[in-house]
Amino acid sequence: MAVIQNKFGATIIVGSTSYHTYRTWGLIMTSQDPIGDPELETSYLQVMGRSNLLDWSEALTGGPVFKGRQITMDFAMQTEPVLWSTIVSEIRNSIEGRQVKIIFDDDPSHYWLGRIQVKDTDRLTRLGKMQMSAYCDAYKKERASSQEKLKWDDMNFLTDVLRYLGTIQITESGTVTIPRGDSNGVVPTITVTELGGSSLTMHSNRPNKNYTLISGKNRFPELKVCGDYDVTLTFSGDAKVAIDYRGESL
Repeated sequence: MAVIQNKFGATIIVGSTSYHTYRTWGLIMTSQDPIGDPELETSYLQVMGRSNLLDWSEALTGGPVFKGRQITMDFAMQTEPVLWSTIVSEIRNSIEGRQVKIIFDDDPSHYWLGRIQVKDTDRLTRLGKMQMSAYCDAYKKERASSQEKLKWDDMNFLTDVLRYLGTIQITESGTVTIPRGDSNGVVPTITVTELGGSSLTMHSNRPNKNYTLISGKNRFPELKVCGDYDVTLTFSGDAKVAIDYRGESL
């Protein structure tokens, strides 16, 4: 990650409060690649009479599982020596030990979710240094779910896909295609309202299966969207449908 005019940084969100590492605190990020590698969860079994280990890391999930990943951001700033301890205290009081969303300036449409710590604070005359470290989920998450409109300023027009669906009126029948584009399939929540009959039926192409939806929230663990394939859902009945999911990516 390149530092752009010494202003590249990250937005750290605690609850409903946002802090930007440069604009709020004047911290200049010196880390070129603050996002660590995901930790792969593996499982091998030694079988008697077999020369090689049996790899059953994907036996339960059908795909790789990751524990998490470390984000380590190093910062420096010019400061008056008498103000350094006050600045450190202000930052610690704002974010220390809290679960946060971290949004990097060069990837504004995604956030990392984890718990953050302020570490290695140090000062040499007028130069202060510190590190922010967070252990985060392995997958970064899209800032806007399929029920939220992504702001233009938060979008990368080269890579992002508009996934907003809103509420869909189904009259007798209707089809929704959810495009692929992320490396991790997500189970959507399908909320049915204003149901015209006793139930609403839905067919999915992946998996090739029929479902019966009832009024309220519906989830089916084997039905995942935003993965390796486009998913087409075909509805039969009369109702309003809201398909809610948030894409994830390594």
